[in-house]
Amino acid sequence: MGKYWMKQCELYPNMRKWNYNIEYLLCFNGRLLYSLQRKIQMRTGMNGMKRPLLFLTLLLFVFVSGPLHSVEVSEEKDIAIFGMSTGRTNVPPDVLIYAESSIGNEFIKLRRFNVLGYENYRLEAEDVDEFIERVKELQVEKAKQEGTYDEKFGTVVIRGEDFDRIVGSVLIVIPAVADYRETYTTIPIFSGEDFLYFMKNYSVNIAVDLTFFNVKTGTREEAVRVNGTGQDHDLRRATREAVDSAVSKLALRMRQVEVFKIRSGVVRVQGDRVFFELGSDIGVKPGHEYEVLTKQEIGSSGRITQIPTGLVRVKSTYPDLSEAQIVYQQERITEGDQLVEAARKGIGIAFYGGAMQVDIPTMNYNLYLVSDGESDKENKNYYIDFGQKERNWAPELGLSVEGSLGYRFQGLADLQVVPTGTLWGFLGEFGVGTRFYKRRYSLQIKALGGLMYMTSFSKKMQQTGSNPSLIIDGTVIEYGNDPTMTVYGFSFGAKLGASFNYRIGRGSAVRLGVNYRAYTPIEDWSIDIKETSGSSKEEVSIDSNSDNIAEIFDSEGLKRVSISGFEFIAAFTVLF
Repeated sequence: MGKYWMKQCELYPNMRKWNYNIEYLLCFNGRLLYSLQRKIQMRTGMNGMKRPLLFLTLLLFVFVSGPLHSVEVSEEKDIAIFGMSTGRTNVPPDVLIYAESSIGNEFIKLRRFNVLGYENYRLEAEDVDEFIERVKELQVEKAKQEGTYDEKFGTVVIRGEDFDRIVGSVLIVIPAVADYRETYTTIPIFSGEDFLYFMKNYSVNIAVDLTFFNVKTGTREEAVRVNGTGQDHDLRRATREAVDSAVSKLALRMRQVEVFKIRSGVVRVQGDRVFFELGSDIGVKPGHEYEVLTKQEIGSSGRITQIPTGLVRVKSTYPDLSEAQIVYQQERITEGDQLVEAARKGIGIAFYGGAMQVDIPTMNYNLYLVSDGESDKENKNYYIDFGQKERNWAPELGLSVEGSLGYRFQGLADLQVVPTGTLWGFLGEFGVGTRFYKRRYSLQIKALGGLMYMTSFSKKMQQTGSNPSLIIDGTVIEYGNDPTMTVYGFSFGAKLGASFNYRIGRGSAVRLGVNYRAYTPIEDWSIDIKETSGSSKEEVSIDSNSDNIAEIFDSEGLKRVSISGFEFIAAFTVLF
């Protein structure tokens, strides 16, 4: 019989609907049953007519031992959400209504709650303790007639039948606006040089407190605060943006609260694959991670505690079953191990350094400018020492942000700075990546597109000769007003790459990567000349083909620069 139930266990990965209480119990203990049955037969020689007695004894062991191997498995929690209250008089009623609806929808989207809405009832902060005491009394008073009215809290009366449902809930949620501020700035609107009118730009800040009460114990279970800000020319849109900003943080905060974390048990381990109870019906999603907890005795005191010994990442979900991949395990993960949600934002921030191929020719000379119509050496006015040496490779420092888009895909954003000498490059790249996992190791393939801004920064111009000014396109730049020159150019393109990643622990990882970048070369440079002092601070721009750039013996003009080529990086990632 034990051998039969071991055989049934092989069917688990292909099943979509599970009766966990019976089938998992039989599967898990069937292994024990078969093992124990074989040992008893070998030691006692029991066979033939004695087998029925042996089977009945072992079957009793199965159902007695089942609870000993049970794990905690989450169920949908009934929560009663009250209407939004506030002690502040400046909160518009439509803000309260919109916040109530948004909070309720957020709890529904989490799927781990059976939401009972009571927006018509509002509890003020000073009434909460009295309300909880009344709930305790009502748990004792079983006989209440439908349609009767109960105690008044604040400005509302809670009907008897509603009190029945509220008292029957696991948790009561009491939201309240803790802070609400509206400010605005006045912006003048012009048409050309003509003033038209002033426009208000509103800024709204809101803080919402959610207090959770355990009905059965009559105690505060948790308290969570979320903040949001919004800006718009329309006050109503600004307030909605502020509420949306605050409520958007609620899902992660709920997943991080211990009492709301999803808990489950491993029902099967097959290589690196782990199957566990619960799935999409209760909000499990691909990419979520779960810690494996193992019971261990502390010292000789006999006290038992649960220690994190592993981590798994959800790969696929079904209505009430999930498949995960093992990330790491300190002890072998087995059927019956406890799993607890390890809630993260799904964001990784990597700090990296490396080297990238560039093609920068020597531009180690003085860059001279002359006034309109002048180009010979005697009439040159101003110059900067450009001083850019030839480069084939350049160092780089960068910050990479990765956001989870499920189990395998990620959204990527890279920001880099590339110092090459006089010229500095600044890169912003955005794209997607996909990972292939093997325990702590993963291979990421990615594709990004981006834009580079390369500049010499602002450099003070030097004067030659006695001419006190420089005239470009009719604009007069006075030497006495401390003029500066900035050379800059743009390049855009795409990057393909691969990186080898190693997960150190729950919150960190390292990686080595190689990328190839194909970007347009910078051939047409722009030059900004502007005064930094004086009353008017004149400013003018020219390009690298301008006649105002002097073609003289030590100036060869601005040359073509390229950043296409290979890139090698090493990074340390912090996971949030």
